Amino acid sequence: MYSTTLQLNSFPQRDGVCVSDDFDLLRVATAILESVTSANVKEYKELNAVQDKLSKELAGKKFFIVLDDVWNTCKYNQWTTLQSSFHVGAAGSKIIVTTRDANVAMMMGDTNPYNLGKIPEDDCWKIFEHHALLNNRPQNVDLLKEKVTSKCNGLPLAAKTLGGLLRCKGVDQWDEVLDHKMWNLSEETDILPALKLSYHYLPSNLKRCFTYCAILPNDYEFGEKQLILLWMAEGLLQQKPEEKKQMEDLGSDCFQELVSRSLFQKSSKGNSQYIMHDLITDLARWAAGKTCSRLEDKPNYDLPKSRHSSYIPAWYDGVKKLEVYSEVVRLRTFLRLSDSAPYGYLAPKVYLHWNKCLLSWVD
Repeated sequence: MYSTTLQLNSFPQRDGVCVSDDFDLLRVATAILESVTSANVKEYKELNAVQDKLSKELAGKKFFIVLDDVWNTCKYNQWTTLQSSFHVGAAGSKIIVTTRDANVAMMMGDTNPYNLGKIPEDDCWKIFEHHALLNNRPQNVDLLKEKVTSKCNGLPLAAKTLGGLLRCKGVDQWDEVLDHKMWNLSEETDILPALKLSYHYLPSNLKRCFTYCAILPNDYEFGEKQLILLWMAEGLLQQKPEEKKQMEDLGSDCFQELVSRSLFQKSSKGNSQYIMHDLITDLARWAAGKTCSRLEDKPNYDLPKSRHSSYIPAWYDGVKKLEVYSEVVRLRTFLRLSDSAPYGYLAPKVYLHWNKCLLSWVD
């Protein structure tokens, strides 16, 4: 979007923030301020202070800000509050919101949203080729173009994931995947068939590691070492008798294999962090069933049955929000995940109060 639809020089201030489905005003405002200033702003612990600083940074500047992956339509009053920080910008400043929910566009006040359609077959094939073939291009591969693109249905993520799956197989084995009965099953969920197949063909060790990632919130950035240590703590990394690898190396092999299959992708921030596309996150949650949960603003009726649960503190969360854990009797893992936000005042002993089982503490 930055490189093809805008004259970059006309927007001295360009920033992007992932909002996700939990629209916490302080978190979003702080993330925008961090992006604008390229600095850590944890010293700002009050919304008014964050907004005042943001207004000063944007005052008189022509800015272009992207709010990516917005879902929540129930907090329009928070969106109105956030907008007040943007009125100080120069004429011609732009804010672009991406969403898969048309109601979000209405909440934002945009009466003419731009709807992205499916991509052409040729573009879909190019994406698939990039992930499936690398530098090896068999002579007969073009004969499968129509069959492959029909399965991708014009969806870039489907092409990318299917390419990651078939990269591990010879072209002579592609028909086995492309003719699998899973393509024709009735749609019981919103999970794309291409994604279900990518999970179906994972080796059992990778299935365990990937399914555990259902504990992560949408758009959560994680490091390779962080996730490997969690896998190790849960006993998910199992070495074959003939192998003599360190567990960290075994975990790295699993992690990089999931990257090569396009289930993990590098964060757009250009650091060493990774992220899962929200549809891939949905796939992990579908595979995990009720074993993994996240404590979020919206009710999670599967949480009492969970074995693994995570929680990112929101703006001034109180003890009462954690009362739901008093109903959880099978919990093995509780992850308090840091979102680099300047809030979260509950002490560790408060979390321990609600559950007497073994807890994993990650911050």
